[in-house]
Amino acid sequence: MDTGILNLLQIDGELTYKEISGKLKRSKSTIVERIKNLKDAGYIEKKVAIINIQKIRNIFTAFSPRSVKKPWSGLY
Repeated sequence: MDTGILNLLQIDGELTYKEISGKLKRSKSTIVERIKNLKDAGYIEKKVAIINIQKIRNIFTAFSPRSVKKPWSGLY
C-alpha cells in the first residue's frame, strides 16, 4: 500500500487523502496514518512545484555585465 501511495503522490502531489483512499480502496484514516508514517520515516521529505520553463521564459530578462566609463574620468 505504501508504494501505491508514493506512486500516486509522485504523479500528483496535490491529491487529497480522500482521493488517494478512493484510488487504493482503503479508508481515509488508514491513508492519513500511512502518509504520516512515510513522512516520519523520511520517504516523503517535502512537496515541490515543477516549473514549466517554457511558460516562464519571457518573465525573466538576462542582463550581461558591461563596463561603463565614467563621463568625468578624463577631466582631471
